[in-house]
Amino acid sequence: MKIKNFTMTLLALTSVIATSQAQEVMLSAEKPFRIAIGTYNPMGSTIRQAMGATLPMLSLSYDAGKSTAEKPMIYGVYFDFAQNRHAGTNNSVTALGFSARYLSRAPVSKARSFVGAGIGSYNIKIGDSNSKVGGKLFGGYELNDGFYAEVAYHIINKVHGDDPSAAAISIGRRF
Repeated sequence: MKIKNFTMTLLALTSVIATSQAQEVMLSAEKPFRIAIGTYNPMGSTIRQAMGATLPMLSLSYDAGKSTAEKPMIYGVYFDFAQNRHAGTNNSVTALGFSARYLSRAPVSKARSFVGAGIGSYNIKIGDSNSKVGGKLFGGYELNDGFYAEVAYHIINKVHGDDPSAAAISIGRRF
């Protein structure tokens, strides 16, 4: 139920944002590629026992476009991958989805904070694979030279009655 409500709220919010931005001309994002490394930390105790408390994570994303507003909304796609070997089993979480990120200041600022949300498909592998709908809420701080830090919370539908939702922390670079 938590995921269904979150998903509906996220879709409604994305629809409102997209409608408000539709009247503006979309531009290419500067430095559209993002790569980050970090940790993926499952929150559910059963999932933590099966996967481990912390998994190394790689995040890749592409910013497809942005609004022309002074505080732009940036739209794109993301791919998050976390994997480890725990208790003799290879475990992984793979996410592929769409995201929207709001920058707090114009791109000419030397540094700015951002918040965003994404929705997509999550594949959780603990022995067997399970594909689920999920999303993420995230925020962070980026510098104009391309470096950034991000904190995210991934909300994922239950797998075999267990909650695979997780917190993630990463550092990365835009280019």
